[in-house]
Amino acid sequence: MKNVKKIISLIIAAVMMLSAMAVFATAEEPIFSDVKDTDWAYDGIKFATEKGLMNGTGGGKFSPQG
Repeated sequence: MKNVKKIISLIIAAVMMLSAMAVFATAEEPIFSDVKDTDWAYDGIKFATEKGLMNGTGGGKFSPQG
């Protein structure tokens, strides 16, 4: 019975770790399809969207040249 509890505990811990890693992995996705992380304004655009100051133009685009 002790071994079963250990196995269940390990499975639960593994699932929790994998779900946390999935959250962190998605955090690095592009904020908009037309804004690259190498663009000079990337940090400003990311900051403004995270703070709710800007939303982009829709459809996953920011339209920095628009």
